[in-house]
Amino acid sequence: MPEKTKAINEESAVRNKITLITFFCSIMILFIHSYNLATYGITEASTGFSHIIYCLERTWNFFGYTTLSTFFFISGFLFFRTYELRKTKEKYISRITSILIPYIIWCTVYYLYFVLLTNLPYIRDIINTEKTPFSLISFLNALWVEEYYTLWFLQELIIYIALCPLIYLLMKNKYIGGIILIVLLFFPEYTILGFSLSGYLYYMAGAYLAINFQNLIYYRSRVMTTISCLFVIIMLATQCHYVLYPLSRLGIIISFWFIADLLPLDREYPWWMKITFFTYVAHDIFLEMFEKIILMVFGRNPIYALLDYLLIPFFVFGVLVAIAGLLRKCAPKIWGVITGMRI
Repeated sequence: MPEKTKAINEESAVRNKITLITFFCSIMILFIHSYNLATYGITEASTGFSHIIYCLERTWNFFGYTTLSTFFFISGFLFFRTYELRKTKEKYISRITSILIPYIIWCTVYYLYFVLLTNLPYIRDIINTEKTPFSLISFLNALWVEEYYTLWFLQELIIYIALCPLIYLLMKNKYIGGIILIVLLFFPEYTILGFSLSGYLYYMAGAYLAINFQNLIYYRSRVMTTISCLFVIIMLATQCHYVLYPLSRLGIIISFWFIADLLPLDREYPWWMKITFFTYVAHDIFLEMFEKIILMVFGRNPIYALLDYLLIPFFVFGVLVAIAGLLRKCAPKIWGVITGMRI
């Protein structure tokens, strides 16, 4: 096979692998926000069927939170894969379109959504949420200081993008960068100026890989795939009680990469597997709505708690795919703006 063709095939496999991993992670985000033990009054002390639900949701939720770290890792890798200091302005301009503008738009959508829900008497009583005032100060506060929890990832990402020259300087030497990452393993979260940063370790790890070991992404090994499968199973079984949890999350992220080799990487995956960004920013509106409806109609029954947890994520994703398909076909410009010019 000619070298050029081989390189194209390898790059295509990498893109498909990222598509598969981010698609899986986006579905896992839906499961994280479908976590409903408190809503249905299920605790560790629950017995019988309720205790089974408790164990299932706790275990799967632990695994789900690793997907957030994966998103940070991939974001850092993709940003720094083509980054140089002289390209800083160019990178900033591109991220205004792909991150900042969609963030402002979706913050506005969620702000108006909560203003509406919390100011309608009957609905306000059902959702049991404090009233959101309709004012400029309240909007600006929601935009940054007290961001809606579904959008905190974008807010944090904006901070890391703003600091990209500093991150590059810290990570460009593989020895110094490696030492910094080892130190950060013991300080996985940090608060600065009131903002809690929980993804900087994983973002910087992705940047470190992109800057120093970019060609490693082409490496494939059956042995590593087998080890990765076993590692993930062990982490699920133990919920990493015996491992420093940032280290275990990095291990799971790497495992995702090699486990993806079990799937076909020589084909183009459908567009609906690539709406990760839209799934992330839009899912909460529908997820909260459907979960409230189920609770109102069926009450606090453990059977419905399980069905809610297992089925609602896929139902919501189906709704999002339908909306995305409609927007892509009928309003492509609007779709482009709200998704940061993604597909």
